[in-house]
Amino acid sequence: MARWEAAHDALLDLYTFHNSPLGDALVRMGWVEPNLATVHDPVTFKRNYGDFGGYLRDTLFNADPIYVDDHMMTLVEAAAATFAPERIVPEDLPTMTGFVLFPRSVVVDWGRRVDQVERDDGTRVVTLPTASPSETRWRAALWSLVHNASGVHGVNVTLFEDTLTAEWVKWKREHADRTPLLSPPPLVMSHTNTWPIDANMRVPERSDGPWYDDMRYLQVLWRLMNQTITIKNPRDVGGQFRRRAERARFEPRRVTVVTLRRPDAPHDPDHVPHTVEWDHQWVVAGHWRNQWYPSISTHRQIWISPYVKGPEDKPLVLPKVRAFQLVR
Repeated sequence: MARWEAAHDALLDLYTFHNSPLGDALVRMGWVEPNLATVHDPVTFKRNYGDFGGYLRDTLFNADPIYVDDHMMTLVEAAAATFAPERIVPEDLPTMTGFVLFPRSVVVDWGRRVDQVERDDGTRVVTLPTASPSETRWRAALWSLVHNASGVHGVNVTLFEDTLTAEWVKWKREHADRTPLLSPPPLVMSHTNTWPIDANMRVPERSDGPWYDDMRYLQVLWRLMNQTITIKNPRDVGGQFRRRAERARFEPRRVTVVTLRRPDAPHDPDHVPHTVEWDHQWVVAGHWRNQWYPSISTHRQIWISPYVKGPEDKPLVLPKVRAFQLVR
């Protein structure tokens, strides 16, 4: 199977599973019931999330699949290290309802992990089992704009991890009496959150732990997808993949494959004419730069790609230590 087709298959697997009684049971026992037992206002929680399984099924059914190739993943990991999460605006999203599959897991350090996470409003969030007591590893993300009476309220993001982690196997064994036939797809829901779209949104800080890191990685992906550094190639699935989707009454859809654009020539976006004669070439590392956006009256970070600066006929001098180097 071509690697990009894995995004379509993963989306189909998740939809098929969550469209079954077993999928509803997993969401109910792994997320809804634990939260009902711990939240500050269980009545409101049940009204908003009691049918989260149905919401998840419908969102998976309508999502546009996206696959990130290995080189693009390398850039996301490197760029995320210096990116600070920002207030979300609808224009950030490459598609209003999307599902992205990464070629490898995104590792998020939870610090001192507890199963119940206290929110500012007094509620608690309980997650499904993760890779270890100190980190979570998610392979895919599902997002969708959510609305209330006033319009767009926020973007709900649900993250999925591999089902073969030690913590997942342990959880399944402990609940064997309630889930004797539970055989989930290769990916399973890890945790979910709704990020508000509001001018007064509190942007997460590093001390917020997983919320900060989850938002950081996804915002970096969305931002890079909206820049010319990437190429978005739509691919149509066919053959066995199309037939499998049709049997599940799941409309086959195009997969957007995100890759890095190969530069035609060295490019210096910060170039200012001057008369200095350099005696060597050097690499300007990739970095974020604040760019003013008049349409939303605020600055947004844009990624400036690594590039070589200096006279082409002079030697290339590299520092002895580099944090990272991305070669394409």
